[in-house]
Amino acid sequence: MEYFLKELSIIRKKYQAIADREEKFNIFSALHKTHDERRLHSRFISVLLQPNGRHGHKTNFLVEFISQIEDLNKFVINENTQVFPRENDKKENNNIDILILNRKEKQCIIIENKIYAGDSNLSSGGQLERYINHAIINEEIPNKSIYVIYLTIDGHEPSIESIGKYKDFENLYIYSYEYLILPWLNECLKYVVSEPFLRESIIQYQKLINNMTGNSSSIEERIAYKELIGSSKDNMDSAKKIIENFKHVKWHSVFDFWNNLQNLIIADDNYELVKPFDRDNITSQKKNNCISELTHYETYRKGQKNKQKCNIIFKTKEEIFISLTFSANYDHFYFGIPVKENADFEFSKTIASLTSAYEEYKQTKWMLLLKIFDDDIKFNDFNKNLTFSLINSENNKKLAEKAFKEIQELTSRITKTADNTL
Repeated sequence: MEYFLKELSIIRKKYQAIADREEKFNIFSALHKTHDERRLHSRFISVLLQPNGRHGHKTNFLVEFISQIEDLNKFVINENTQVFPRENDKKENNNIDILILNRKEKQCIIIENKIYAGDSNLSSGGQLERYINHAIINEEIPNKSIYVIYLTIDGHEPSIESIGKYKDFENLYIYSYEYLILPWLNECLKYVVSEPFLRESIIQYQKLINNMTGNSSSIEERIAYKELIGSSKDNMDSAKKIIENFKHVKWHSVFDFWNNLQNLIIADDNYELVKPFDRDNITSQKKNNCISELTHYETYRKGQKNKQKCNIIFKTKEEIFISLTFSANYDHFYFGIPVKENADFEFSKTIASLTSAYEEYKQTKWMLLLKIFDDDIKFNDFNKNLTFSLINSENNKKLAEKAFKEIQELTSRITKTADNTL
């Protein structure tokens, strides 16, 4: 094992040195957060899909996109085909991320784009259910001519609630960026060989997706790892052992983080623990028959009927309840003041003052005040460097201490602001 890890380190450092010499600037990550579904991903994809877009390639990119899914060969592309949002008008059609519409032929393609967010299901219907209803009722498109593409980073399924009454909908296609967008972009590149601006824009977007999907290593590097593992039985046994145990390594790393954070709360006399985190919430049973075994944070796929959530609830001396939560449905680790637990506490002026004074504080229907910790903390995605660092015990403790410090800052601000508003 020691020899194997040493050789592995040599290969990693070799290709890291090569990567360090490559240009790091990426216009997309410079202008937007990499997980910005609407302003970054949906907008850029829709711009390329525009039949009359300023890219100047008419329907070529749209044709190539549709050709990636064989069942869409019935969709008619002609002068009546529109793509929303438009290049000059960024407004979506009925909040649909990307809508490809041919009203004359009574056909449409709905693309629901998910990076890390969960489905936005409402009392009026699930997200995909509402979009299909809109196509049928408002656009007068028959059910059989509506095609829905559920596009995500990892290829997970939409929630049962999102589909709603259309649970038997035949034209639902579930794709990941790796298996739909990247192949499509490769086809688009064939048209722009002599157009440096457009060509480099597509290449930079490809690199962004590769980084997000954990595919940033070169083919040569991947072959080097394969050759090392296959070079001896001992190496193959060592690699197999790491693979078999890594899911447990990740589980214990997540558990240690929650435990470290909870211990900091317990040790502070200013707080009283109300609800400890439940270790069983770090392991959850998949309910939709896609995966039968127990799935952990790191392998959890959003979309199951019973949403997985792990949280700690504690309160201050002033009886203000605070919640620390990681919701696998929304892919965020956040803390704040929950509405339910603070229903009898009147400090609306305090909250209003805080949310107006500090940009990082938000309000939602279930949280009077909410702040998301570092976006790179994704307990179900160990491709994130910050999440991966939890494996190291010292890093784990430091990250818990950093989170706790932010909580202390919040409670201090609440106290000071409340005193000033009295």
